[in-house]
Amino acid sequence: MDSKLLTLWHHVNSGPVKMSHLSNLLGLSMKQTTRYIHKWHEEGWLIYQGGLGRGRSSEIQWVKDVEEIFEQLVQEKMKKGPIEECARVVTPKS
Repeated sequence: MDSKLLTLWHHVNSGPVKMSHLSNLLGLSMKQTTRYIHKWHEEGWLIYQGGLGRGRSSEIQWVKDVEEIFEQLVQEKMKKGPIEECARVVTPKS
């Protein structure tokens, strides 16, 4: 799981959102942010509706509880393997 997705989950509720806000929050360019949003949309994490025109708000609707799934993943890793495996899941990639 991507730590950026968890960051987005913690800071953005379902509803209208500006891509510039998401870009700043995730520390990515607008283009990279758009790619991530589309990727997560395709993976079924969220429903994304792009805003029509510049400066218009886009819409995000969360489909899955990201934090709950993240916690399950960490618990699985803790049961199955060494703590280093778990640390890789929890530690954000730089």
